[in-house]
Amino acid sequence: MAADTCVSEYYPNYKKAFEYTGCVKYAKLGDALVYICDARGMTDTLKKMWTRTDHDLCIKKEEIPEEYYK
Repeated sequence: MAADTCVSEYYPNYKKAFEYTGCVKYAKLGDALVYICDARGMTDTLKKMWTRTDHDLCIKKEEIPEEYYK
């Protein structure tokens, strides 16, 4: 990963998985959209996905197959 690349750039890779497993919810704070994250749930979701893949899911933009987290 390049030094000028931030891991959060790849959050969209995980967005569907986190929403499906219920570990991220959304709310408004004034006009801002805020993410309410369950750290344990996110960790469990990531562990499940990482056991089902043969490569790092956080080094490029890619769609993560549903079977990795369902």
